[in-house]
Amino acid sequence: MSTSDVDLTPSAARAMYRIIQEGVTNALRHTTTGRISVSVRQTGGTVVIEVHNEGLGFGVPVPGHGLINMRERARLEGGELDAGPTGGEFRVRATLPARAPVSPHAVAP
Repeated sequence: MSTSDVDLTPSAARAMYRIIQEGVTNALRHTTTGRISVSVRQTGGTVVIEVHNEGLGFGVPVPGHGLINMRERARLEGGELDAGPTGGEFRVRATLPARAPVSPHAVAP
């Protein structure tokens, strides 16, 4: 898992937690081989959440409750969610608006 500092509202932070939780649950449920990775980063005013899992033979995702719920959580916070096979792995990618953009020149106290 890789993370960086992100600034989300409490509601968006809960959505991020639940999206990661469901993404990892789905990866464990639908993958018999390979690694699962999670990354969270903020770029400007957007927080990007990605859950990747390696595997073989991923088909086009069938929207079950997990994908629908993740997509709805992102949408309610003003974000988006994309999920599907890509380059030998399955990726869930959500974007959520940050509370405040992170300045590349910010100095930690």
